[in-house]
Amino acid sequence: MRRMSTVLGGAGAAALAGCSGDADTSEGGSTTTASTESGGTTEPTETTTDAPLGSSYDEELPVLLPDGDIQIPFYLSPDVREYFNERQVNIAPEVTAYERSSRALSTGSAMINPTAPAEWINMVSGGNEIALVGGEVKQINGIFTLPDSDIEGPQDLEGSTLGLPYMNSGTTKMMGAMLQDAYDIDIREDVESQSAGPAVLYSQMVEDGSLDAVMLWTGHTVKALANDDEVRQVMSATDHWVDQTGEAPMILNYGVRRDWLEEYPGEALGYIKAWDDGVNWAFEQNAIQSMYQQYGRLAGLTTEAERETLLDLFDEERVLMHPQSDWDGDLVDAQWELYELMEETGFIESAPSRDLGITHSELTDMA
Repeated sequence: MRRMSTVLGGAGAAALAGCSGDADTSEGGSTTTASTESGGTTEPTETTTDAPLGSSYDEELPVLLPDGDIQIPFYLSPDVREYFNERQVNIAPEVTAYERSSRALSTGSAMINPTAPAEWINMVSGGNEIALVGGEVKQINGIFTLPDSDIEGPQDLEGSTLGLPYMNSGTTKMMGAMLQDAYDIDIREDVESQSAGPAVLYSQMVEDGSLDAVMLWTGHTVKALANDDEVRQVMSATDHWVDQTGEAPMILNYGVRRDWLEEYPGEALGYIKAWDDGVNWAFEQNAIQSMYQQYGRLAGLTTEAERETLLDLFDEERVLMHPQSDWDGDLVDAQWELYELMEETGFIESAPSRDLGITHSELTDMA
């Protein structure tokens, strides 16, 4: 065992919150471009940087975020954006369709962008030189069953009817590899699987009773945790991987085009440090609640109970990876151990080269 103009109608796309890999999605629809004209109520604290890091790159840096991404409110907060301005990193966050955001780095629409492991592995397999220079969102996803189910833990899933959020999704591949390695349960053979979107799967289990358990993506994981009278969690991807390696798996990392990184390492580091500054400010000033009250629907949160559940997860430090200095050898190695496990269990063809994982200290030296 090894170790932003707005379209709110896509709340269901919370299922795509940085985890959906090759899932079939539509590219249509409008986008949301962030504005700094409204919102901020708390004066940002001063950064500790001696000088701006992003002064040599004159162009705007688009940041394409799929509707439903759990960290969207941070990017849309004018106060968080101010930290990017102070470091002279001119980002342009845009909430858009998953299909477009997932191709942002491979098409050159973005130079640095949040990316899920499954889509990043697909891009690298396709010949794109894209490095990971930081972690953004931890893998909070899990497997859920009904409160009165006989399924007490992952070991009881064998022979069950298990709902999977598409076989090609990052969550399915990651958790499928974990189940096969730790419990000798191959979700391709040892369960009766049903593939659909997480909203459909949730309904089929809770309302129809046609599924014994479901694997859920980020936004619907929050929904499930907020409705513990309807469902019960039987596996947490993060808890399992921390037990195995001592480190949490990431569901969103900072991907950067290698050619751009080599020319503008200061911009990449400035982006990472500005994000860190903004996240630290939000925690120190207790600003997260107001941010999610204002922008929570774009993060896929539709009820007060879901917002409160997510805030609890923030308090427990189970959502965002920070500080970015933690993106060091041990944490990066733990991500590659998971990618290699996905390869060994046949969920991906091959794990990307380890030299595509650039630690925070290595990025600092490059800049």
